Amino acid sequence: MWLNNKHNSDSKSVDAKYNNIDKETNKDVEKENNIDKHTVKVTAMTLNNSSTSNPTAVSRIAAGMSISSGEITSSHDIRFDGNFNGKISSRARIIIGETAVLSGDILCENIDIYGKFDGTVSAKDTISLKNGCVVTGSLASSNVVVELGSKLTGSVKYTTEAEFAKNCEDNAFLKQQNSAPAPAPAPVAAPVQRPEVKKEGEE
Repeated sequence: MWLNNKHNSDSKSVDAKYNNIDKETNKDVEKENNIDKHTVKVTAMTLNNSSTSNPTAVSRIAAGMSISSGEITSSHDIRFDGNFNGKISSRARIIIGETAVLSGDILCENIDIYGKFDGTVSAKDTISLKNGCVVTGSLASSNVVVELGSKLTGSVKYTTEAEFAKNCEDNAFLKQQNSAPAPAPAPVAAPVQRPEVKKEGEE
């Protein structure tokens, strides 16, 4: 009988412990949900622009997050799964996910569009419209790939790297990269002077 009472008391203490953990977990979940539901206005945001940051890192605007107005600059890849309205300047790749809704002006190296976009895109390398995307606006790039099932309402212009650089003239962030001096060529080794060998009988 005494053993049964001890077992019951131990069970109650364990249940109380896990109930407290569940309450703390629920508080954390509610806190995260409140953050995700926020709609924010951003004047200017720089993502992963530090030379010490991981070059393979991807910045993310998560699903459920909405930026109503702002400007984003980034040296690395950016993935959007939420909503954004404004200007984006990237020296790398931009990915607009299936759940994303974007509007505004984009300057970048490459862009993959799976979701919805309304505005202008100028890409140095490639614009890829994926199956299921809905795009309205003007696209300019040296390569435009349109998959079956994508929807485009607007115009497409094929441009050169020189024309892309011209589009970046008013963008201080990208102009700095395009105007950077080219690396100096590697030094060329001087030819080896071989001694002249005279045949017998020659003076």
